[in-house]
Amino acid sequence: MASESRGNSTPQWWYAMPFVAVLVAWCLCWWALRGDTDRGTFGDMFGSINALFSGFAFAGLIVAIRLQSAELALQRQELADTRTVLQDQKSQMKAQADTLDLQQFEATFFQLLRALGDIVNAIDIVNMKTLHVTRGRDCIKTFYERLEVVIGNSYGDTALVQAQNGYNTFYREYEHELGHYFRHLYHVIKFVDSSKVSDKRRYTSFVRAQLSSYESLVLFYNCLSEHGSANFKPLVETYGLLKHLPQGKLSFELRRTFKPSAYLPHRPDPADLIAIKAMSVESWGAL
Repeated sequence: MASESRGNSTPQWWYAMPFVAVLVAWCLCWWALRGDTDRGTFGDMFGSINALFSGFAFAGLIVAIRLQSAELALQRQELADTRTVLQDQKSQMKAQADTLDLQQFEATFFQLLRALGDIVNAIDIVNMKTLHVTRGRDCIKTFYERLEVVIGNSYGDTALVQAQNGYNTFYREYEHELGHYFRHLYHVIKFVDSSKVSDKRRYTSFVRAQLSSYESLVLFYNCLSEHGSANFKPLVETYGLLKHLPQGKLSFELRRTFKPSAYLPHRPDPADLIAIKAMSVESWGAL
């Protein structure tokens, strides 16, 4: 009823007006001619009843057109209301789908992040002389200390080649411990990078926060080597995963092999570039 009142605002008495107008016009004609006719002619006047019915038919046509117009207006209004409802439903369904996708993404992401922590906690190193067992992230510190020794004893024309040769030697010895760790860490970052979430850096920052200083150092060397330079290094540079890299542990010659973005979790500004001693990507490479 509410929709009818919106679509047709014409008063009901309006539809009777054409018929009344035709009847009044017919009566006026009869009144005007009554004094000039005899009884026979007066009787013939009632033959004009045909004209009266023709007028009524014309009046009915006007009413029918008006009713049809009102009905069409009502249908247009109902179609417009239907389109509005469908658009609202579509928007709600899209919002629900986006929310569901985000929930599924976050559930998988945090599950991967927990698995990464479990992998680190499962690492152990046994000192065969003292039988002391080192577990968890303390093992990463031990790994890095051993890596430094191996790199120091390696040879190369440049610091980069020396570091790469040393890490390859180190990795072959400890691949059974570190291989699983780096493959899973890469998979977590790649999962975020391949997702449709709008703020990917928000989630990669969660991963970066899980990395200790020694994990960042070992990750640095891993990305210099053949094991991570092709696939992992670009992701490290994209999401600033080396932001918390200890400053005094690496030479500038090695640090500049990464883009400045590897040490910055956001778009660099002049203050950030000065802090890492690079005014631009080009000047960083030229240091």
